[in-house]
Amino acid sequence: MTSIAPVVSLSPRDYDAVLFDLDGVLTRTDTLHAAAWKRLFDGFLRARAEQGGEPFVAFDVDADYPRHVDGKPRLDGVRDFLASRGIDLPEGTPADGEGMHSVRALGALKDRYFDESLARDGVAPYGSAVALVSALREQDIRTAVVSSSSHCAAVLEAAGIAALFDARVDGLEIARLGLAGKPEHLLRDIGVPVVKIDRGGQITYHGPGQVVVYLLLDLRRREITVRGLVNRIEQAVIDLLAGYGVTAARLAGAPGVYVGNAKIAALGLRIKHGCSYHGVSLNVDMDLAPYDAINPCGYEEMAVTQLRAYLPQWRGGDETAIVGQALAGQLARQLEEQHT
Repeated sequence: MTSIAPVVSLSPRDYDAVLFDLDGVLTRTDTLHAAAWKRLFDGFLRARAEQGGEPFVAFDVDADYPRHVDGKPRLDGVRDFLASRGIDLPEGTPADGEGMHSVRALGALKDRYFDESLARDGVAPYGSAVALVSALREQDIRTAVVSSSSHCAAVLEAAGIAALFDARVDGLEIARLGLAGKPEHLLRDIGVPVVKIDRGGQITYHGPGQVVVYLLLDLRRREITVRGLVNRIEQAVIDLLAGYGVTAARLAGAPGVYVGNAKIAALGLRIKHGCSYHGVSLNVDMDLAPYDAINPCGYEEMAVTQLRAYLPQWRGGDETAIVGQALAGQLARQLEEQHT
């Protein structure tokens, strides 16, 4: 049987790039996602029914999957399906273990189930979609993948089509940049002005005793990806804190820098025309009480901390300014290492 090559009428004179969805468009991952969601919710609902003496009503792949979870960021899918069953769980934190009953714990468990299926069964691409992408690239039209899934890179690799795309925007970028700020994360009015801005990120607080650094960079000229920039900012903060004897780290799926489970530095960026705006804030010597009026960075009950709490000999005065200068030096070092 002969195959007919796709007819492409797009021209690089008229279009810069073509964007593709992932699940159900490029790859057959929709069935893997649906199976992972069913395994997750059936296990949760069965345990809840046994504990409460209620009837068990399974997750319906044909009805519940498209209505409540398909195409949504993972945590939104958890929230929306549970709400459809009248179940309200605490948001939790990125550090929640899989045995905890929180939105984030269930989201992490769904991730594990999907990873297991992908590793065990692999995934197949749609041949017609791959042919179309190849035809576009032959005409020098750039191609990109846009997906809410945090597994996008792994899926593209498993399907053998990662090299066909110039860019990828996925669930990891959504999480790192905190896109789609929501007003419900402002819990109460404490008299602090609320300013809506155009950067990524949910709600945060800026006040005296905090170091804020804006990075205005031409990412294209420096050949830095958004993910690469975020990694370098986080590493600069981690290295800075290490110099003060404070061990800090990243948390998966939650942009920023943490000491234990408490957030000490927040990131918020905007990328426009290949240039970065906004940057990072580091809590140094400040009043943390205003954080009680918000869900910091969109995380319910997220603990926050500051550098002063780990330095018994903190002298105050100009120390915050000194920390700011040191952070600027660490950021410059990270960017110089990348650019050499």
